[in-house]
Amino acid sequence: IVQSGGAVGVVTGGKKSTRPLTALGQLPAEPFEIFDVVAPAEWKVRDEDLPRLGSLKSLEWLQLYSPVITDAGIDRFTRSPAAAA
Repeated sequence: IVQSGGAVGVVTGGKKSTRPLTALGQLPAEPFEIFDVVAPAEWKVRDEDLPRLGSLKSLEWLQLYSPVITDAGIDRFTRSPAAAA
């Protein structure tokens, strides 16, 4: 997402980042979890992209600008770990 021009918010050591991270070099060296995803406007999110996003167990916020997602894709996503959080 970051490589495509989007942004993420991360949790490291139990603390959330206070600003969106927009470059790979900004990602922490220590283990982290993603809680916020802002996809770039030109990223056409499709059903096949949803399993990767749905696997983010700490996801609280997902912002998509130009999704090309079917009802079946949304149904699968709503049953993912990210939707259960």
